[in-house]
This record gives sequence, structure tokens and C-alpha cells, in this order.
Amino acid sequence: MRKVLSALIFFILICTMSYANYFDNYPKRFVSYDSTSRFKAYIDMDSVNVVRYDPPYYEIEATTYYFDYVLHSGLKRSMLFYYDYDKQTIAYQLQSLYECDEDGNVGRGGHSSIKTIIPFKKYSPGYCAGEFAFVKAYGVFFTKELLFDFKRR
Repeated sequence: MRKVLSALIFFILICTMSYANYFDNYPKRFVSYDSTSRFKAYIDMDSVNVVRYDPPYYEIEATTYYFDYVLHSGLKRSMLFYYDYDKQTIAYQLQSLYECDEDGNVGRGGHSSIKTIIPFKKYSPGYCAGEFAFVKAYGVFFTKELLFDFKRR
């Protein structure tokens, strides 16, 4: 009976571990900001770097990862987030884009020649990634509603 129970526990552990990828093993470093049954997106909190501190304007650089589990492919993106605190907007510019696997190993890609700054819709997944980067950089929420709601608790 003890051997059967041990084998069952071992089997359950193996099955649950097979669904996690490298990034899920480090939840404090890689924060998931969007997820469905098909894909998952992360921001690397260790990559967060303040580029500009000029209130009400801020710029923060960070690396994000996106994995498509159906196509078995991933992307590593270096992004520059632009913040306007007065207008409460977050936008981004893609700095580089690389293919990667589920362990973060980089493949083809390179630096982006497209320098367009694209605004995020409020509370969209990309906006949430920008919010995580801001919290990591400054220790407070960027979005005023979140800040005020947090203070009430």
C-alpha cells in the first residue's frame, strides 16, 4: 500500500511539474500579466530600468516574454514604457524582438527599426505590464484609482 501511495504521489508531482515552464518556477522575478489556455505573457521584474524620471513624465525599460503553447513558440521583447501621470496614460515602443523557447533561450531576431510609440488602452494586458514596471521602479501604483483604492484598505 505504501509503495502504491508513493508511486501515485510521484506521478502527480511529475504531471504538475510538466505544465510549468522556466518562468513559472520564479514567480517573484517573472510576473504573469496575461494568460489564456493558449498563451501566457510575463514581465521580467529584474529587467526593469528607469530611463527617465521627470514628473509627470517617466520612461521605464523592461523585458517581456510571450509564449504560444499551441504553436510552441515564444517572443522576448525589450520594451520602453512611456508614462504621463497627469493624463494617466501608458504607451510603449518596441526596442527589440527575438524568438525564444520556454526557457528564455533566444533565437532569431534583433533590434526594432520601427520607432512608433503606441498607446495602451487602460487596463489592457500591456497597460498592466507597464503598471508592474512602475510599481517595481517606484514602489507605488501609476494609476491613480489603484493608488487611492490601495490607500483605503
